[in-house]
Amino acid sequence: MPDIKVKYRPKKFKTFLGNDETVETIKELLDAGKLPHCILLTGPRGCGKTTLGRIIRKELNCGDGDYKELDTAVFRGIGTVRDLRDTLVYSPKNGDCKVYLIDEVHMLGKGGSSEKNEAQNAILKSLEEPPDYVYWILCTTNPEMLLPTIRSRSTEFRVGPLDLKGTTKLVKRVAKGEKKEVSKPVIKKLHKVSYGMPRDSLTLLGKIINLKSDKKKIKTLKAENLEENAEIIELCRALMAEGSDWDACRKILKSLAKQDILPEDIRRAVMGYANTVLINGNEQGSYILGWFVYKPTYDAGWPMITQFSYNVCKRIEPPC
Repeated sequence: MPDIKVKYRPKKFKTFLGNDETVETIKELLDAGKLPHCILLTGPRGCGKTTLGRIIRKELNCGDGDYKELDTAVFRGIGTVRDLRDTLVYSPKNGDCKVYLIDEVHMLGKGGSSEKNEAQNAILKSLEEPPDYVYWILCTTNPEMLLPTIRSRSTEFRVGPLDLKGTTKLVKRVAKGEKKEVSKPVIKKLHKVSYGMPRDSLTLLGKIINLKSDKKKIKTLKAENLEENAEIIELCRALMAEGSDWDACRKILKSLAKQDILPEDIRRAVMGYANTVLINGNEQGSYILGWFVYKPTYDAGWPMITQFSYNVCKRIEPPC
């Protein structure tokens, strides 16, 4: 079976689900010929930032030869920026404009938002005064790691996860295309496990869509739900216990790390558990949330999860 994430990736605004306000604003700017020349798309991983950027590129009538997409996880140094700047002076070859899409732009250069970040400083002038035919689309999960001057020169649009209605539309669209049936209970469980992220929803859907019964589908989704993972629950209980034992938490974290579980998924699972116990009257949930809602772990990864857990065990005051 082909990768349904690729097969059903939206290519037009009308098939891009969710984020209606952001999409409508961008469409209006395009229709009026007033789209800013530097757009910053922010939001969590897998919510559709890059997909939306590619749709914008198509709407701008940018030909393949005039489109450049970079992933800064691979190309991130000042040399990359200089190479890009050298191409700005050339007019479009086969379209109305040139578009440069930089994915995870916060990883450009070294030092994050520090003024010493040479790569981000090098691209600053190109963002501020690009030729009329050049558009920049910057995508990031961590806008706070960009130079303030880059953010001030960009028009920022937030892209977030889907609500249950949006996930339902997405799953039904794909199921129809694959001539399969997915029931409401399964969709509801899939939405919860994926946190409404379209990419994760489609990844999970690919795992269950050919299973025969709802029971098997839900069982598979439960196995993917870290909030129901025994070790995650054990970790949460250890963090909430009076006089939390750091050694016990450390052992659980080491076990989870060996399973290649994404740190961000662990953070969300801990937040979900803490939120549930807080709503049910246990105020310890508030203390844990104070740390685990503080910041995503997309870049800091396991060190941040470890630090958060250590801070909770040592009862260090949370930043929020």
